[in-house]
Amino acid sequence: MLLEKSKNKEELIDSIGIIIKSSDNEEILNKLVLIIKKLLSNCVKEKTDRKEENMSTLYYRILDENKEILKTGEKKGEVKIQKRIVKKMIEKKLKDEIIIEITGIDKEELEKIKEETYNDIFTKKRK
Repeated sequence: MLLEKSKNKEELIDSIGIIIKSSDNEEILNKLVLIIKKLLSNCVKEKTDRKEENMSTLYYRILDENKEILKTGEKKGEVKIQKRIVKKMIEKKLKDEIIIEITGIDKEELEKIKEETYNDIFTKKRK
């Protein structure tokens, strides 16, 4: 009865202390031990469940981030390869329309790559 009337943890602890001090009855003490074990196991279970949930959430967040990093890396790799191909097409003096049609790049990007290519060629000749 004392335990059920407890309104917070402090009152519960005080009530348990009173029962232990005043009781010579082993049956009451055994019941008290069972109640304490149940309370503790529930607290531990809740914390464990939350920790597992947090770890699981963290695991999936890391997986998602890794997938995004891989996608970004793949995209950057594709862009580099496409740029290398366009540079070779420019060096072979293919027409702009053919390069655009085959690679799918726009005119502005082609002009940037052309400028880089001509700068690279000029720099190589100077060395």
